[in-house]
Amino acid sequence: MSKITIVTSIVPRNFELQRTAINSWLSLGFNVISINSAEEAAIVSQSFPGIPIKIVNKTAESTTGKPYVYFDDVCKTLVDVQADICGIVNSDIFLSTDSGFVDFIVGTVGDGLLFGSRIDIDSMTNLDGEKFIYGFDFFFFSKGVINLFPESEFCLGVPWWDYWVPFVPLVKGVPCKELISPIAFHLKHETKWASELFCDYGKMFADKISPFTQNSDFDCKITASSSPGLLTVFSFDILQYILKNSDKVLYPNSDVGGGKIEVGRSQYLTMREQVIGHHKKVWELNEQVSAANSAVTSCNYLIDAIRSSLSWRLTKPLRWLGDRIRR
Repeated sequence: MSKITIVTSIVPRNFELQRTAINSWLSLGFNVISINSAEEAAIVSQSFPGIPIKIVNKTAESTTGKPYVYFDDVCKTLVDVQADICGIVNSDIFLSTDSGFVDFIVGTVGDGLLFGSRIDIDSMTNLDGEKFIYGFDFFFFSKGVINLFPESEFCLGVPWWDYWVPFVPLVKGVPCKELISPIAFHLKHETKWASELFCDYGKMFADKISPFTQNSDFDCKITASSSPGLLTVFSFDILQYILKNSDKVLYPNSDVGGGKIEVGRSQYLTMREQVIGHHKKVWELNEQVSAANSAVTSCNYLIDAIRSSLSWRLTKPLRWLGDRIRR
């Protein structure tokens, strides 16, 4: 069996944290490649001398302010690797499991895709943390899945790319599975991307999926003028679609946290569904309130405009006379 190759993008800072994460992949038997710009590669190679680096000439720096690598370039890199199963994992994700995990992936992925979310932790010495339920951090898939993705400008490190990876195979009928066992861990840190990127890439996502959803029940009402609130509601719709249409799998060796109290599978899934549904409803109500406030503001502007107009002043005596007659 050929090894599974993981492609990531090592960031030229916080090297110790990323080294701990990537060493955890290597110890499990994965091959690892980092994809970076030429400028970043010169820095990264010094701290990760054993990791092959694929240099790309084009990044999203002009639109995002940072040299994020394109998902399409990640796919092109994976096409050339000598492995039947490929992986994409964020460079700061620590995998804590046993040596049977690679065989588990091979037996689980088949011709489809396996994905999952991280556990956010406060310290690498204590893996008891909180499940991140709003996005995904690792993906393993058959190499044939790569051909399903149309060209796009999604980037690793920018919102929406982690929805793009499972959504496209799902709408094209490829079996996707979510690994819900706690095997991926992430040290908490402040989110770095700007809110504008969430909106820009959310609108791009809506535009890209429209050909797949025209003949389905999936409702996509995102336009270029859509508000951040509406895009947030849309993101919950996408998340719910992905979770609803993917099978759930467990890795047998899930006792890696040392003293963690595990809830039952159905309990966890039910609670997650309720939390996501609740947050979606809150954003829907916020959007409705915002729309109502905008309508009131527009009416007030119209009233003020009317009252300040010449015709309003000229007809003041007639309105005064009308009031007197009605009395």
